[in-house]
Amino acid sequence: MSGIPTNLVPVLLVCICSSQDGATTQHLREPTHLGSVTRGVTSQIESIPREFLVKRARRQGAGAPNITAVTPNSGAAGGGTRIVIVGTNFGNSGASVTIGPNAASVTSQNDTHIEADTPSGTGVVLLAVVANNEQSNTVTFTYVSPI
Repeated sequence: MSGIPTNLVPVLLVCICSSQDGATTQHLREPTHLGSVTRGVTSQIESIPREFLVKRARRQGAGAPNITAVTPNSGAAGGGTRIVIVGTNFGNSGASVTIGPNAASVTSQNDTHIEADTPSGTGVVLLAVVANNEQSNTVTFTYVSPI
């Protein structure tokens, strides 16, 4: 098949089928490779955005981001504290970090580490990572006021 990139491993396939009554359905197929034979389990779905399928194929089923630690887990209410987020499935670019309702400034990232500068805030808030259109678990971050 020409035009199909050979460096992508298909993780999700979509079959768009028409029934005898003219209704159109989409099916999600997750292939299992065994030699040259492809078998799969099919389940009916309502819709799958194309962007999701492309990103999923590139990531080869990495899953949602997962935060295991944030250091430090507190910072100045005025913002500007450099934090390191450790976990999995962050990807190598494009992740965003929210601390409470505000976006942090990501300064560097790889699949297991993100460095970011905190925005201003108050109190105990939730911190989350969004990578490849999937949100991580949340952890707490505490803003402290100067004495």
